[in-house]
Amino acid sequence: MSASRDRSRVKLLESVPVILETHFSSISKQSKEYEEFVGKNKLLLHTGFEVILKELVESLFLDSSDYRQYLMTNEQSGYHQGIITADLLGQNVHFVMELSKNLHLSMQQTMFRIIEETEENRAFRLALFERVVECDWTRFVGFVSGYIAHKDEKIDYLHAQKISVMGQMAAGMAHEIRNPLSTVKGFAQLIKNKLQANDREINVNELIQYLELSIDEIDSINGLVSDFLLLARKNENSANIESRVDLKAIIDKVSALTRQMMIESNITLRTEVPQADLYVYGVASQLEQVFLNIVKNSVDALKSGGTLTIAAAADPSEQQVIIQFIDNGTGVPKDIMDKIFDPFFTTKVTGTGLGLAICKQIIENHNGSIIVESEVDKGTTARIQIKRQS
Repeated sequence: MSASRDRSRVKLLESVPVILETHFSSISKQSKEYEEFVGKNKLLLHTGFEVILKELVESLFLDSSDYRQYLMTNEQSGYHQGIITADLLGQNVHFVMELSKNLHLSMQQTMFRIIEETEENRAFRLALFERVVECDWTRFVGFVSGYIAHKDEKIDYLHAQKISVMGQMAAGMAHEIRNPLSTVKGFAQLIKNKLQANDREINVNELIQYLELSIDEIDSINGLVSDFLLLARKNENSANIESRVDLKAIIDKVSALTRQMMIESNITLRTEVPQADLYVYGVASQLEQVFLNIVKNSVDALKSGGTLTIAAAADPSEQQVIIQFIDNGTGVPKDIMDKIFDPFFTTKVTGTGLGLAICKQIIENHNGSIIVESEVDKGTTARIQIKRQS
């Protein structure tokens, strides 16, 4: 371990008592009730938090394989800690949640400052920032899942599943956001250092480039959060006007928008749409988003020379419209088919795993359904069914 890394580790371990004192002092000042709660339970809380923080510090300096193993055991430990805490302090849920939030803030602020001051290598400094956030969130997700699931033994299975999904989504958001945030912080630090040095040879174009890259990263986070909020809205269309939507027009628009993409990838796009009108009731822009997302997924799965067919028709009863996206691409393995609609699940290197989750949410908000069938090396069919409007 280099001298700066050893110094960082020692300073971080030394900061643990300071973090805890700052944390308990901050909580106690919020109200008389919080002060009494901390006074009564401080010894119990201090012992548990101290162990957690010291383990977190040590994990920051593990090699890659040991670190991944730590994250797994960290979440499991958090879950068990949540169960124990629910047994001991379950009647004080608002205190426990406030304690947890305050500890995260105190810990991250202090550790970020120490890493900034002691770690000389920029790349490793950014890596430490990322690990602090990831370890913190992993523990928090496990703790909340264990605490809430155990607090009320009458929680039914479906509710427990929802809690689990919330934890997965929170961890996914942390994972997707931490990289661009680290990049922005790194560029901001570079700019700050250059300005503080009063370097007369500061390259303005270089600073502009740093700022532009930071803006791009912020836009990336903003897009991710927007997608996440869309996913979280259930049956909410306050910002969108529902109306009678012409599905044939949407298919034509999507075909036009993706034509150049098809040409560049040497993919044949076919549309099979009847002459009869196909109308549904909903938000045209959202349905267009769904169709575009599915088409892009198909293009990613298709090899040069492949074919994608978009077929739309009314079902025999004339009550439903069925839209199918059929490709002869690489297909989806059976062992992950049940995960493709899970938020943040992706097999793409640059994917966020929100695309299909959002598609499913939008279609369900339109009182429809979406089903994906696939076979490896033969292709995939995405089938959407929505109530038809006359």
